[in-house]
Amino acid sequence: MGGKGSTRWGNVKIDNSPITLKLNAVDGYKEIDNILTRVKDAKIVMKSIMNFMRSKVIDHFRNEEGSTGKWQSLSPVTIALRRKGKGTGGPKILQDTGDLLNSIQGGTGGVSEYTSKYAKVGTTIFYAKFHEQPDNSGPTNSKKGILPKRDFMFLKTSDIEEMKKIISIYFLNGK
Repeated sequence: MGGKGSTRWGNVKIDNSPITLKLNAVDGYKEIDNILTRVKDAKIVMKSIMNFMRSKVIDHFRNEEGSTGKWQSLSPVTIALRRKGKGTGGPKILQDTGDLLNSIQGGTGGVSEYTSKYAKVGTTIFYAKFHEQPDNSGPTNSKKGILPKRDFMFLKTSDIEEMKKIISIYFLNGK
């Protein structure tokens, strides 16, 4: 599980792409499922939940934080190898080409799905899984052996509470 105030949540698939964050009752969120079963067309609210989850994952990139705190800083070698763009400030972690973040935002390689039963956000970008849960099967860093963990597919406990509010408001409005 994640650090204080956060939780590893959903079906985060590490073995092969895609890597996704998925809300469904199987994951133990029976309270959310109970509310959804009383709603006529939960597909509308699940689209809102999908967009909410996406915004939280994007926030992790913006804040360069994982479930246990700030991501490990880039090494001097990595910084030296980075592309020199037009932007200001230093290089952003996990954002050298922008492909990974772009996929989460709905671009190429992105996973965005919802039905009346679930909402899912993720990416098919191959290297994402090595940052989410690094092991010895992926690219290596010559000094440390494996890439540092820089997870981004998680929701904080407060995010889950906010999703419950979104669903409850939807339910109370009778939509």
